[in-house]
Amino acid sequence: MHQAPVAIEYIAGQSKPNIDWNFYTEPQEGLGGRKLAYHRGRGLGGSSILNGFYYRWACPAIEHCFLDAYAAIDIPIVRDLNNGRNLGVKQGTATLTSKYRRSSAYDYYNAAAKRPNVDIFHNAPVQQIMFSRNATGVLVATGVSFIDHSQGRHRSIAASKEVIVTLGTFQSPQMLMVSGIGPQATLDAFNIEPVVINENAGQHMMDHNLYSISATVVPEASAHQLMFNSTAVEASQEKYYTIGKGVYTAPGGIINGFPELSGKKLQKIGAEAVIDAGLTNRSTTHPADRAIAINAFRDARKILDHSAFANLIVGPNHVEAAPGVISIASDDDEAIFDYIKATTVPNLHASGTNRMLPLEDGGVVDSRIHVYGVQGLRVIDSSIMPTVPDVNIAGPVYMFGEHGATMIKKDWGI
Repeated sequence: MHQAPVAIEYIAGQSKPNIDWNFYTEPQEGLGGRKLAYHRGRGLGGSSILNGFYYRWACPAIEHCFLDAYAAIDIPIVRDLNNGRNLGVKQGTATLTSKYRRSSAYDYYNAAAKRPNVDIFHNAPVQQIMFSRNATGVLVATGVSFIDHSQGRHRSIAASKEVIVTLGTFQSPQMLMVSGIGPQATLDAFNIEPVVINENAGQHMMDHNLYSISATVVPEASAHQLMFNSTAVEASQEKYYTIGKGVYTAPGGIINGFPELSGKKLQKIGAEAVIDAGLTNRSTTHPADRAIAINAFRDARKILDHSAFANLIVGPNHVEAAPGVISIASDDDEAIFDYIKATTVPNLHASGTNRMLPLEDGGVVDSRIHVYGVQGLRVIDSSIMPTVPDVNIAGPVYMFGEHGATMIKKDWGI
């Protein structure tokens, strides 16, 4: 079902280790010590084969109610996504065909697979980037070593021009570090011989977070059967594959916060700590983060309290689904924040671990996506983002790939 726009079978509790790396975070101090699942795509197309799997509005029948209710907190409805003013609620674009999800492999892999100058090795994890020094003593990336599972042996491939790393926010810095490029302490801890010491590699990861509020609704406004009823899941799958209709056709919904405040603007209003590079590691301890999260919770309640939901929500409302939580008063900041810490999960938009910045400002790659200190080595993926963008990162990652390819061709006169 990984081709469906939204794979509700994940919500039903099924696992897909064949297309998911199944990463988990370390225990998060600010979130009650919880270890959180961090899904990453395992296959051609990377995480675009999973993007949008993990959450969605419960039932398409109530989506119009959300649109009406946003007026309760003065959020406008955006009718035209190309008008330059996208702050508000809107029907987002999605990478779909008429029936299936359209991962990056659909357009890029399929278009290139039959070219005579393209060889694709399946089930061939790279182990290390290889280096040598040229006649002038400059360090050069010369190729990669990998395991070819189809032949059951270790192999290596030499690079005629460059090595390009596109493994994503977690595995691209990992590849640099196992190859000897990274923080001194990390390389020492794993007995890796240093090639280039860069204290920025693998640092500064940023993400959007996600939590929800709950309400009891009438049966026709719920998709709970797709969470607990395998028969209903199978019926929905059959409907989707036979006639291309039903709940599997709709991608998930996204909510943005502060999309118009850049880092410089935040600094001007005295919020330097909000954009501190260590924010990822203490995102629930800064007063600004706490206030933003609590106000967002209250705004979400205002949406559900709107008259548009009067015929759909049944009492008692304001009963949140969290361990040990029965009811939370809207004026109880402590209870609200405890609930947020107990339920927040990552939005799976990890970025920024090999940032494109000056080296002295925390960078790993330069403006031409070259890794500092090495010739013939570039990184092109979400890890090079200086900060997490104010949107789902799928579009920006496609843009990086397109623009990165253009830069490489220009640099080599191709």
